[in-house]
Amino acid sequence: MLEVSLVESGGIAEEIGIEAGDKIVTLDAHEINDSIDFAFYSSIEEGEKEINIVVSKADGSILDIDALIEAGDDLGLSFPPIEAMHCGNKCIFCFVHQLPKGLRRTLYVKDEDYRLSFLMGNYVTLARIEERDVERIKEQKLSPLYISVHSTDPSTREKLLGIKPRREILDLMQELAASGIRMNSQIVVCPGINDGADLEQSINDLHGLCPSVMSLAVVPVGLTSHRNWDSELRPISKEEARKTILLVEAKQEVFLADTGSRFVFIADEYYLKADMEIPDYDVYEDFPQLENGVGMLADFRSEAADVLEETEALGRALDCSVVTGLSPLAEISRFMEAVSERTGAVIKVFPVKNRLFGDTVTVTGLISGQDIVSQLKGESLGEVLFIPDILLRDGASSLIDDYNLDMIKDKLGVPVVSFNSTPGGFLDALALWGENNNPHDSK
Repeated sequence: MLEVSLVESGGIAEEIGIEAGDKIVTLDAHEINDSIDFAFYSSIEEGEKEINIVVSKADGSILDIDALIEAGDDLGLSFPPIEAMHCGNKCIFCFVHQLPKGLRRTLYVKDEDYRLSFLMGNYVTLARIEERDVERIKEQKLSPLYISVHSTDPSTREKLLGIKPRREILDLMQELAASGIRMNSQIVVCPGINDGADLEQSINDLHGLCPSVMSLAVVPVGLTSHRNWDSELRPISKEEARKTILLVEAKQEVFLADTGSRFVFIADEYYLKADMEIPDYDVYEDFPQLENGVGMLADFRSEAADVLEETEALGRALDCSVVTGLSPLAEISRFMEAVSERTGAVIKVFPVKNRLFGDTVTVTGLISGQDIVSQLKGESLGEVLFIPDILLRDGASSLIDDYNLDMIKDKLGVPVVSFNSTPGGFLDALALWGENNNPHDSK
């Protein structure tokens, strides 16, 4: 059953007697367990049809409703967010198992939910998926899905996941592809386990499922200083990063010539680790793996070049600071120098070492509030400190350790402003602050 959280005033659902707190039991005799079920069974592509909705009321009575709906109709119902299915894998590289104590509770929840893969782009292994859920994906066309493959070799994949999957991943993906399901995929590379020949075979196997498998991201394993078990895992070395880049780039050339797409893309972190130049913007095609840290620097450079052309001097002198992680430090520093030249602002860039997770974690998005405070305390920060919003929880002002912007402001004694984590976002925030917060304004 699916509980109704909100009924739109004047909508179809209100007209037929559905109220907040009611529970949808079935729709056209199909059991309704979540909002995806409801959307699928209540939608029609054209014309009109009569649907039957069985509703359980708060007083225990059952309401059996027949309603005539037309294509495009919205019944006017809202439902609670989908509660994620928990992951039962024991992945040897699981980031959740490497978290320190004392962070917000939601960070310790491991999800493995194909519905959230469809709705939000979350990566899932499908290692424990049941046949009824496979059939549901096929029937409801839950596409695209985002699949963590890691290796197409069954024994290697079993070692990485820490369990024996119910299905071999290639067989499962072939079945989904045959039903019209589109997929993006990723491989988290653990040196000495699924790199080299294993990685090459996995790339070839997944490319064989094109165009149903639309892209593949190759990303390095992320390790923190809080791992509490013994394993052979280690960070990638500079030489390993170079070898992986050369392998992937060779595959890209072959695939591009054969199919018109490079298909496989490698995370920016590899190029930074190998001290090799980031590929040109066009190499990433339509950036299918941007959220996976693939092509972010090329995208940043492209946008930076565009917005800097339109950037003019500020109306006043402005001295400020900005926070970044160690990985993108060189890129951020170059951009801020260009912004200073264009605007006249004095911008200090402060790279923050990740003491919460350890030196191996260098991305900006995992910087904690306590690390910002401890490392910037006593520094000359100017009139405002800018923090990229990639550090913040969605829709909130708190960082990964629950420090919020006001706490950082109080501890550092300077206003703290978050900005959209793009070149244009920073320039907008800089201009807005400069216009609205002139310390020499007599008002």
